[in-house]
Amino acid sequence: MPQTVAVCNYLARECGMYGKTSMEIYQIDKVVGLVNDFIGATLPVIYEKDEGKKAELVKPYVEEEFPKFMSFYEDLLKKNGTGYFVGSEATVADIFAYDFNWALHFRDANVFNNFPLVQEHLERIGSLPHIKAYVDTRIYTAK
Repeated sequence: MPQTVAVCNYLARECGMYGKTSMEIYQIDKVVGLVNDFIGATLPVIYEKDEGKKAELVKPYVEEEFPKFMSFYEDLLKKNGTGYFVGSEATVADIFAYDFNWALHFRDANVFNNFPLVQEHLERIGSLPHIKAYVDTRIYTAK
């Protein structure tokens, strides 16, 4: 992941999606780190091949980890009040969150039913013209 984050941050700076102030850059980095932590908590549950071990992982994930991260997302979106994690337009933080949240939503369309700000964010970022065009024409290789 470190290389992915470095490349994405570089491209975000080049495209004007990495914040306008040092505080916004810090907030973006915080959200990207949160998304990476969420990925780290989720992937072992999704990709565990041993069904017994997977069953042991699912309950704490569903009851503790997933709601914890959703609460963090909801709080950040509520505090910013713009529909984006940082500032008043899409940043790399929104793209990072969208990418992983889209994958979760793809697996279960109801996953964000109890998290309205996260659901709205998914829809907002997914409706950006370049994102929408990509998602609409993407060839799905895994579920």
